[in-house]
Amino acid sequence: MSRETAPRSDTVPPDTHAQSIDTGPSEPWREASGACTCRAVTYRLTSAPLIVHCCHCRWCQRESGAAFALNLLIESQCVELLGRAPEGVLLPTASGKGQRVLRCPSCQVAVWSHYAGAGERVLFVRAGTLDEPDRFPPDIHIYIASKQPWVMLPPGAAAFAEYYQRSKLWPPSSIARWKALFERGRAPAG
Repeated sequence: MSRETAPRSDTVPPDTHAQSIDTGPSEPWREASGACTCRAVTYRLTSAPLIVHCCHCRWCQRESGAAFALNLLIESQCVELLGRAPEGVLLPTASGKGQRVLRCPSCQVAVWSHYAGAGERVLFVRAGTLDEPDRFPPDIHIYIASKQPWVMLPPGAAAFAEYYQRSKLWPPSSIARWKALFERGRAPAG
């Protein structure tokens, strides 16, 4: 599956783009599967992700032990658990609201997490746990103000010093799916 983004500058300040990112697949969606290292926790994605974030914040760097974290945002109902259930641990975040990271109880690999802003309705699936992670390159780079200086972003990558305004950048289909998750309650801002 090819995922392309509209040309962007990696030095543009947040919230300046009115055009949405094109995350639409150029071919029909096909399921994706993934697992932890020991394959006790296995899962399948039954829908394309809403968006793929590459987060360069210091929190993600610390928690992943890497220069960034690559997460697929997807509705929890679109992730089918096939193996053992992961176990959650609450970790602090810069916002103070925390995130619940779900790990394999055996090998302790983080498979996905829930952030307080979206709650249990949205999973942030760790791209590296997918069987074919190369199918999901980042749609957007966030918190590049704290990006490691040796990490080079692709020319034209959508990138923001901090976060961005979802309503201005997500494709209409992803915005509609996001809103549907929160129709009974208030959707998180953005």
